[in-house]
Amino acid sequence: MNTKQPLSEGQSPEAHLEQPASAPEVEHGPTTTFFAVGIVINIVLVTAYFIWAVKQWSKPGQKKKG
Repeated sequence: MNTKQPLSEGQSPEAHLEQPASAPEVEHGPTTTFFAVGIVINIVLVTAYFIWAVKQWSKPGQKKKG
């Protein structure tokens, strides 16, 4: 609860200001590392798939027999 207190003689207004609470620190545990590795693997696999798909799509002279 914020309550205003009168300033005593000789005190500056800065002495009565509240300091903001610091942000909680993020812990980097084993699960964070696990998910980071998983995201990197997914990005590599999706990139490799798109490279393969573009190469397959751009091959000339592919005719279906039938």
